[in-house]
Amino acid sequence: MDSVTINKKHLIKEENLKNMKMFLYQKEMATKAELAEAANVSVVTSNALVKELVEASIFLEGAQIQREMGRPATNYYFNYNYQHYLLLSIQEKDRVLKIMARVINSKGMSCLDQEVDFSSVDLDELAVLSKKLCETFPTIVAIGISFPGKTAGDIVTSSWYDKMNGWNFKAKISEVLSLPVYVQNDANLATIGYCLTHGISPSRLVTGIYYPEKSMPGISVFVNNHLLLGNNGLAGEAKYLPLFIDQEDTQQLDFEQYYKNLIELIILYNGFIAPHTIVVFNYGNDLLAEQIEQSLAKTKAFTRQPNRPKISVTDSFDTSVFKGIQWLAMKESIYFDALS
Repeated sequence: MDSVTINKKHLIKEENLKNMKMFLYQKEMATKAELAEAANVSVVTSNALVKELVEASIFLEGAQIQREMGRPATNYYFNYNYQHYLLLSIQEKDRVLKIMARVINSKGMSCLDQEVDFSSVDLDELAVLSKKLCETFPTIVAIGISFPGKTAGDIVTSSWYDKMNGWNFKAKISEVLSLPVYVQNDANLATIGYCLTHGISPSRLVTGIYYPEKSMPGISVFVNNHLLLGNNGLAGEAKYLPLFIDQEDTQQLDFEQYYKNLIELIILYNGFIAPHTIVVFNYGNDLLAEQIEQSLAKTKAFTRQPNRPKISVTDSFDTSVFKGIQWLAMKESIYFDALS
């Protein structure tokens, strides 16, 4: 048998395995006959493929069930715990950094949630934590990290009080683990997570604004399952906008100025991005979408703009970030489309 024929047979087998895995991932439970039909293969071929997937612990063999006619059939279940993902969210809480660690299975279900003090802002500590959690869950296949900052390539160029500037998350973790590591800005991931949670079509252009009081805002633009990152990953670093250049001391910012900044930000991005939706992540205040819409309607610059985006205000920043990290860590998985 020549190499071309062997390679073709291998590709066909891999496609059949993929179809079976995708079918059971979505259905959770099925018989061999149902799996054969889903993969469009013979029962004999199905038996061999199922045997291989059971041996790999991807499928679990259940009890036999008696059918109305014929011999009993065995149910097979998808083992969602055969793979896990480590999600790490570096967050500010009360002016101090924390690491919110979560381990999820291939269904996205949480198996562990842990809060770790990160006041040291030490990359070595993050690597040690990652290794420890991967030893606890040896089936972890990828790591996703969100952090308050931006990267150019793999190097952090802008971060929380510049404390992480120069870091290379991937290089440091690769010293202790041989796993893919994906890193992204927290505001970007919150916008992605919000879109996934609320079923916003990938074709819609969404601008996310994360603007805690007494802090600088982070802006993100998401469309067609892609982030607009800009040169050196600096798109959305609002602190470099003319509006914020002279507002470095954010601790002295009162609510009136904060709200004025927010309205100007919305008008600015509505003018040059023209998004379908603008999501404002509410953090530490009681803003309402109706309140923002009323303020915009009274602003001359906005009334002269033709684009009328949907304004959404949400307090789901933390949960949206984790949904976004899940997207980040699992986007290379064959189950990604079914999950999102």
